Formats: sequence, structure tokens, C-alpha cells
Amino acid sequence: PVVRDQSPDSPLNGGREFRPLGCGLNGAMAAHGLPDDEYLRATRIDTTKPAKLRADDGVSVAFLEMETPLYLSEWAFRGATKNPNGKKSAEL
Repeated sequence: PVVRDQSPDSPLNGGREFRPLGCGLNGAMAAHGLPDDEYLRATRIDTTKPAKLRADDGVSVAFLEMETPLYLSEWAFRGATKNPNGKKSAEL
């Protein structure tokens, strides 16, 4: 299930406020991944139950991979440069 409850009272949040992190980009077709020992450790984890990554600091991480490069549209660039304080697009 997708957990959307950010309250510290949620049983999956363990008394911590959930704060989404950010994102990172690799170049198209760049080699990346876990070292062998971390990969082997990760393959032994029970994935049948939801669990937080780094549950000690309340951060959740997700990766999206695609085979084509991402480009910033002119619209997104204008919104980012005009919107440094997080105003809604309707206010621009």
C-alpha cells in the first residue's frame, strides 16, 4: 500500500514526522547500482511487508529509471525561476 499519512501518530511513522526527500538524476545509460555485498544483503530482506528505508531518520526514497533523457521544458523553467518561494502556479 502507498502510505500517505505524514502524522507522527501513524503506526508506520514511529513517532516521527515523515518528510519526503528530493531526487537525483544519473546520466542516460550510466552504470550504477549497489556494491555486491549490499546487493546480497538487500536480496535477503523480507519485502512482503511495508517498511521505511532508514526508519531512524524518517526519510523515504524512490528511484525512477528510464531509457530516455529528461529535458526541462520552457514552461517548467519559467515556473522555477518565477517561483522561488513555492507559490502555486495560479498565483504566478
